[in-house]
Amino acid sequence: MTNIRITYSGLITFLISLSNIIPGIFFTIIITRNLSLQEFGTWGLIMSFVSYVLILDPIVSYWATREIARGGKSGKTAFVSNGFFSLIGMIAYIIIISIIGPNTDANQTVLWYGLLLIPSMFINKVLSAINLGWKPHVTSYGLITIGISQVPLAFIFVYVLQMGVVGVIVSVTIANILSNVVLSIYAYEKIKNEFQIKFFKKWIRLFWIPTFPGIVSLIPILDIALFAVITGSVEGIAFWSSAFVLSIIITNLASISRATYPKLLQDNEKFNIKENISHMFYFAFPLLAFVLVFGRPALFLFNPIYEIAFPILVFQAIHVFFSAIAGVFQFLLMGVEKIDMDKNSKIKDYLKSKLFFVPSVLLIQYVMYIGIISILFTLNSDIPQIDLIFYWSIIFAITQIPFTVYFYFVLKKNGFILLDKKRIIKYLTSSLVVFGLLFLLMESTLEYVENIFEFVPNLLIYALIGLGGYLVITLGIDKNTRILASAILNEIRK
Repeated sequence: MTNIRITYSGLITFLISLSNIIPGIFFTIIITRNLSLQEFGTWGLIMSFVSYVLILDPIVSYWATREIARGGKSGKTAFVSNGFFSLIGMIAYIIIISIIGPNTDANQTVLWYGLLLIPSMFINKVLSAINLGWKPHVTSYGLITIGISQVPLAFIFVYVLQMGVVGVIVSVTIANILSNVVLSIYAYEKIKNEFQIKFFKKWIRLFWIPTFPGIVSLIPILDIALFAVITGSVEGIAFWSSAFVLSIIITNLASISRATYPKLLQDNEKFNIKENISHMFYFAFPLLAFVLVFGRPALFLFNPIYEIAFPILVFQAIHVFFSAIAGVFQFLLMGVEKIDMDKNSKIKDYLKSKLFFVPSVLLIQYVMYIGIISILFTLNSDIPQIDLIFYWSIIFAITQIPFTVYFYFVLKKNGFILLDKKRIIKYLTSSLVVFGLLFLLMESTLEYVENIFEFVPNLLIYALIGLGGYLVITLGIDKNTRILASAILNEIRK
């Protein structure tokens, strides 16, 4: 069993995740500037279909993290088993595109190329789960490998060879394979053991526990397919996807607390969670502000036609902000649950556990969300798509906020002390002041030019002003920030 360092692993993961933003944006620029609206919408539809079949992954990955964090030798069994489930996932993907694909205007031939993504993604998921159980920060190495490698790959296959969506698929597939190589190196110690059928039998016997939240998580991502089927077009998905690429930058804030999950699995001690959550909010507010302030110019940078999606981005960013925080709360709840350590636990015991409680609450949230947007799409399918997507984004945000608040109160009831309100107010105020002023400055001075080699340097200057200003102010007014900065510098010296 490995002694997991919460702050160290969290900061390493977070900083690497942040550094991955830049190659991610360049990758998006390449594909948005070289794909038509319909092609980019098709890519978004393919990724939603792949997400559907990935619900099979937790059958293995879910238990791999929990067992390895507790010293179990299930690495090779998990690796081999997930390879088997990827084959089932490919069959499921074929069924999905055969049923849904013909009801959209997506290129049906291109949809079939999505099969290439599935095996590499399944393997990537299980290797990340194995590493999460004993070296949480290593998962970020896999992510940055994908981020960095897919940029030159996209340049070759999408820009130079003009392969369109197929080029994007090939680029992402190869990037995942390279990531798998990196993750395999770090996970080797855990996957060199023998294949043990007892683990596989256990996972199959208890498959419903991770599959239930997997099915639940499938519900909200039905939104893209619903939109495509009801409107009969994938062009609107292009606007939604272009904005969402920026919104998901905010999910990086959850990486600060990623190591708390395996740490709780190891010893079940409610260590200084309050400090860890404060670190999360220190980065959460400037990340949200950054996305909102730079959202419009970033969409213009992707392709000027996507600039009108900025109002959609605003509500998407609000949703992702609260969703990322809720995700941390959910992991804390599941991390202290020990029901799976008792070999005598029965189905009724699992049904009463937090492993079942968390996805049950999410089920209510997601059914509510899908129900509302289904009515929205059906009753308003004839209005301009950009307006329909804007209403969609509002519902996206509104249905998330109350459930994040609910999980917070559940954690308090379970004895977690989470919020240092004074520090959080400092971070919020600093973000509002710095990025509020920056927004006013950009509105009056930033020139929107289509040449990216002129536009990007200007954006980078503003970005450095915003992030630097936030850092200077928080270092000046908050002692804990100075302590955190000192700890980071000490780690760098080591």
